[in-house]
Order: sequence, then C-alpha cells, then structure tokens
Amino acid sequence: MNTLQIGMLKLLVHTVGRLSNGVRIAHRHGFTSGKMLDYVYRNEPSGKGPLGRFLDRAYLSHEGWRAVRIRTQHLQELLAGAIRQALQERGEVFLLDIAAGHARYLQDALLKFPQTRIEAVCWDLADRWLEEGQQSAADRGLRNILYDHGDAMNALDYRRLPRRPDIVVASGFYDWMEEDAPIQESLRLVHDALAEGGCFVFTIQTGHVDLRMVNAVFHRFDGGPLRMTTRPAAAVHGWARRIGFRIERVRSDEWRYHAVTLARKR
Repeated sequence: MNTLQIGMLKLLVHTVGRLSNGVRIAHRHGFTSGKMLDYVYRNEPSGKGPLGRFLDRAYLSHEGWRAVRIRTQHLQELLAGAIRQALQERGEVFLLDIAAGHARYLQDALLKFPQTRIEAVCWDLADRWLEEGQQSAADRGLRNILYDHGDAMNALDYRRLPRRPDIVVASGFYDWMEEDAPIQESLRLVHDALAEGGCFVFTIQTGHVDLRMVNAVFHRFDGGPLRMTTRPAAAVHGWARRIGFRIERVRSDEWRYHAVTLARKR
C-alpha cells in the first residue's frame, strides 16, 4: 500500500470507520490494548446502524484478526497442556501472566481445572485493566486469580512473588517491542523467576498482511505511535535456548502471522 492509499484509508478510518465499534475501540483504547483484543476474541460485529455493523464485520473478519483468534486458540491449548502436566507432576500450580491486560484467554483456560489446585497472578501497569480483569474473573466465579500491579521488565517485582511460578505466560507482549534487547532481557527475567522445570508460554508476531498501514493508521495501547514489529520465530527461539530454555512445542496459523511457543526451563 503506497503513501496516498494509506492517507486515504487513514481519513476513512477516522471518519466513517468510527461507525464500527471495533474501530472506535482501537482509537479510544489502542490497537494493542486488552480491550481491543477482548473485542476481537468475542467476534460479535456491532456498530452504529447497518453501515456500522457492516464495517465492523469486515474489520473483525480481516485475516489479521482471524490470525489473532487462532493464536488465542493455540495459546489456550498449550497453556492447558502445561497446566495439566504441572498438576500431574507437582499436585498444584502457581501461574504468572505478565503484561496480562484482562487475560480472558487465561480465565477461559482456568475454568477447565479445579480452582483449589491452581493459583494465578496477572500483572499489568494499568489500574483500569487490573480492575476490569478482577471484576471479570469474579463474574465468572474464578476466585483463584489475582490481578496485581506488576512490571514485567522489573526484576524486583519477580522477587516479591510468594514463590517461583511453575508457568509464566506472555501473550502479545513482544509485538510492540521495536528492539531485540528488551525481549532478550524479558526471556532472561522469566527464566530466572521460573521454578526448575517450569514452562514459559509466549507469543511472537512473525508476519503481518500490511504492517506499514497498521502502524500509520492506529496507535498503541498507551497512546503512543504504533510500531508493531515482526520477527522470525527462529530468532526468538535461538535467544531462548541460549538463556537456558528448551523449545518443546510451537503452533502457528495458516498465514504464519503468529507463533505460540511452549518453552521449558532446563
């Protein structure tokens, strides 16, 4: 897509596009916000009038969002497998979700397991998402999830956990990191924090249908410019192996836009 086409699309998105509830959420809360992803996961088109619903249906059915929904399915599958194995081996599970947002995918996964044997902590820096996530968990009868203020890039926050997590989850966290160094540092922090033999389930954005267009039209979850970045899964897996992880399972969508990885601390 050339500069003129991007400019025209940006104008349409900022005017007529706001009839779509999905586009409105992207502008108000950010393209990478938990609010936006929750809306995409629900996949129920809505908007102002017939035109708004039509635009919203087109927005939600875009292959980029379809790939995100497949990513979530893969994430839940690998997460459920890690929980099941940890329960068998340890009898109980302590799970940490870093930069979690609402973490509805985690709530969905935990509903399949006995709550008395699993304790989960969801970190985020935004009080609003913590409050909404905790309320959502309560509404769904999940009393074993605590939404807490935590910085996924701060070693001190990992040290104040009640014990070493058996499983750590990071969904979408690395998508907006422009440089490689913060991802490598995050992998190291998670590896250091995990219990021996613990699992890290994380996502990587490996491709996009039109990254230049998305970065030009939308903004980030914190209001800053969107600089979504793609990376080969092999590169991130290489960093993880050097730090001390063993890559056990990788799932990807048909377009190869996202990879979901289950890595184990050696």
